[in-house]
Amino acid sequence: MCGDAKKALSILESDPFDIILADIKMPGMDGMEMLKRIKTLRKDSIVIIMTAFATVDTAVQALKDGAYDYVTKPFDPDDLSHLIRNASRQISLSEENEKLRKGSYLLRMWRILSATVNR
Repeated sequence: MCGDAKKALSILESDPFDIILADIKMPGMDGMEMLKRIKTLRKDSIVIIMTAFATVDTAVQALKDGAYDYVTKPFDPDDLSHLIRNASRQISLSEENEKLRKGSYLLRMWRILSATVNR
Protein backbone atom coordinates (compact mmCIF):
# COMPACT_ATOMS: atom_id res chain seq x y z
CA MET A 1 0.00 0.00 0.00
CA CYS A 2 1.22 3.45 -0.88
CA GLY A 3 -0.01 6.86 0.15
CA ASP A 4 0.46 8.36 -3.29
CA ALA A 5 1.11 7.43 -6.90
CA LYS A 6 4.66 8.76 -7.05
CA LYS A 7 5.75 6.47 -4.22
CA ALA A 8 4.01 3.52 -5.88
CA LEU A 9 5.80 4.21 -9.17
CA SER A 10 9.10 4.49 -7.34
CA ILE A 11 8.54 1.06 -5.81
CA LEU A 12 7.48 -0.42 -9.17
CA GLU A 13 10.76 0.65 -10.77
CA SER A 14 12.63 -1.91 -8.70
CA ASP A 15 9.95 -4.33 -7.50
CA PRO A 16 7.42 -5.63 -10.05
CA PHE A 17 3.87 -6.40 -9.03
CA ASP A 18 1.53 -8.59 -11.05
CA ILE A 19 -1.69 -6.86 -9.98
CA ILE A 20 -2.07 -3.23 -8.99
CA LEU A 21 -5.17 -1.55 -7.58
CA ALA A 22 -5.19 2.19 -8.19
CA ASP A 23 -7.69 4.86 -7.24
CA ILE A 24 -8.37 7.70 -9.66
CA LYS A 25 -8.28 10.34 -6.93
CA MET A 26 -4.87 10.34 -5.24
CA PRO A 27 -2.56 13.05 -3.97
CA GLY A 28 0.09 14.28 -6.38
CA MET A 29 -0.98 12.32 -9.46
CA ASP A 30 -4.29 10.85 -10.47
CA GLY A 31 -4.80 7.15 -11.16
CA MET A 32 -5.24 7.69 -14.89
CA GLU A 33 -1.76 9.18 -15.21
CA MET A 34 -0.40 6.49 -12.92
CA LEU A 35 -1.95 3.83 -15.17
CA LYS A 36 -0.13 5.23 -18.22
CA ARG A 37 3.18 5.30 -16.36
CA ILE A 38 2.71 1.77 -15.00
CA LYS A 39 2.09 0.48 -18.50
CA THR A 40 5.33 2.14 -19.57
CA LEU A 41 7.29 0.64 -16.66
CA ARG A 42 5.64 -2.77 -16.37
CA LYS A 43 3.65 -3.55 -19.49
CA ASP A 44 2.57 -6.95 -18.15
CA SER A 45 1.25 -5.67 -14.81
CA ILE A 46 -2.51 -5.84 -14.47
CA VAL A 47 -3.99 -2.56 -13.27
CA ILE A 48 -7.48 -2.31 -11.82
CA ILE A 49 -8.76 1.26 -11.57
CA MET A 50 -11.14 2.10 -8.73
CA THR A 51 -13.15 5.26 -8.21
CA ALA A 52 -16.05 6.80 -6.36
CA PHE A 53 -16.31 9.38 -9.14
CA ALA A 54 -17.10 7.16 -12.10
CA THR A 55 -17.91 8.53 -15.52
CA VAL A 56 -18.29 6.75 -18.82
CA ASP A 57 -15.42 8.85 -20.21
CA THR A 58 -12.96 7.82 -17.48
CA ALA A 59 -14.00 4.19 -17.76
CA VAL A 60 -13.48 4.15 -21.52
CA GLN A 61 -10.17 6.01 -21.24
CA ALA A 62 -8.90 3.69 -18.51
CA LEU A 63 -9.61 0.64 -20.64
CA LYS A 64 -8.03 2.27 -23.70
CA ASP A 65 -4.94 3.04 -21.63
CA GLY A 66 -4.59 -0.60 -20.62
CA ALA A 67 -6.57 -1.04 -17.41
CA TYR A 68 -7.72 -4.60 -16.82
CA ASP A 69 -10.96 -3.35 -15.30
CA TYR A 70 -12.69 -0.31 -13.85
CA VAL A 71 -14.46 -0.69 -10.51
CA THR A 72 -16.82 1.82 -8.94
CA LYS A 73 -16.98 2.45 -5.21
CA PRO A 74 -18.53 1.30 -3.09
CA PHE A 75 -17.84 -2.20 -4.33
CA ASP A 76 -18.62 -5.61 -2.93
CA PRO A 77 -15.39 -7.14 -1.54
CA ASP A 78 -16.42 -10.51 -2.98
CA ASP A 79 -16.69 -8.95 -6.45
CA LEU A 80 -13.21 -7.45 -6.11
CA SER A 81 -11.85 -10.78 -4.88
CA HIS A 82 -13.37 -12.52 -7.90
CA LEU A 83 -11.86 -9.91 -10.22
CA ILE A 84 -8.41 -10.38 -8.68
CA ARG A 85 -8.70 -14.18 -9.03
CA ASN A 86 -9.58 -13.75 -12.72
CA ALA A 87 -6.63 -11.40 -13.19
CA SER A 88 -4.37 -13.93 -11.50
CA ARG A 89 -5.64 -16.66 -13.85
CA GLN A 90 -4.90 -14.42 -16.81
CA ILE A 91 -1.33 -13.96 -15.58
CA SER A 92 -0.93 -17.73 -15.24
CA LEU A 93 -2.28 -18.29 -18.75
CA SER A 94 0.02 -15.62 -20.19
CA GLU A 95 3.02 -17.24 -18.50
CA GLU A 96 2.01 -20.66 -19.80
CA ASN A 97 1.57 -19.24 -23.33
CA GLU A 98 5.06 -17.75 -23.15
CA LYS A 99 6.52 -21.10 -22.09
CA LEU A 100 4.71 -22.85 -24.94
CA ARG A 101 5.87 -20.22 -27.42
CA LYS A 102 9.48 -20.64 -26.31
CA GLY A 103 9.12 -24.43 -26.39
CA SER A 104 7.70 -24.27 -29.90
CA TYR A 105 10.60 -22.08 -31.01
CA LEU A 106 13.13 -24.48 -29.49
CA LEU A 107 11.42 -27.44 -31.17
CA ARG A 108 11.59 -25.71 -34.57
CA MET A 109 15.26 -24.89 -34.01
CA TRP A 110 15.97 -28.49 -32.99
CA ARG A 111 14.27 -29.76 -36.16
CA ILE A 112 16.28 -27.37 -38.34
CA LEU A 113 19.55 -28.33 -36.66
CA SER A 114 18.68 -32.01 -36.79
CA ALA A 115 17.88 -31.81 -40.51
CA THR A 116 21.15 -29.95 -41.14
CA VAL A 117 23.23 -32.51 -39.23
CA ASN A 118 21.52 -35.49 -40.90
CA ARG A 119 22.29 -34.30 -44.46
